Amino acid sequence: MHNHIIVTKIILVHPLEPKILLLKRSATDPRRPGQWDIPGGKFEPDKDKMPSDGAIRECYEEAAITLKPDDLSFLTSDHEDFNDADPKVVDWLFFVARSNSEQVSLSYEHDSFTWVEPKSALDGMLSYERHIKTIQYALKFGALAKYGITA
Repeated sequence: MHNHIIVTKIILVHPLEPKILLLKRSATDPRRPGQWDIPGGKFEPDKDKMPSDGAIRECYEEAAITLKPDDLSFLTSDHEDFNDADPKVVDWLFFVARSNSEQVSLSYEHDSFTWVEPKSALDGMLSYERHIKTIQYALKFGALAKYGITA
């Protein structure tokens, strides 16, 4: 039987500028150490009522930015079956939100952060293909236009 994991991620937009938040994963992180990432993590049913609650919780845990459910807009999803030594099904749910603060306080999971224009994120900062495709999708279909970000 496959374990089912839901991962929630947020493209978090700067409160005043057409930039998004990237977090640099800790050098000791077992998954993708030292890589740039967007806020998010696993949905935890014992803590979160809805996947959007998981995205909000993860954003607070990783960056100390508080969001409300009404702040989030659903963007897209992705799905993958892993049939390896640890078989699982993973669903990624991507949201977009404007931050209410440019101040970031990192958790132990990250070493650094930056607010960047999406083009910079796509031009070499991000290396995780799933995040690259999601930001490209958001730009292509105008999901960031209401925040002053266009392709």
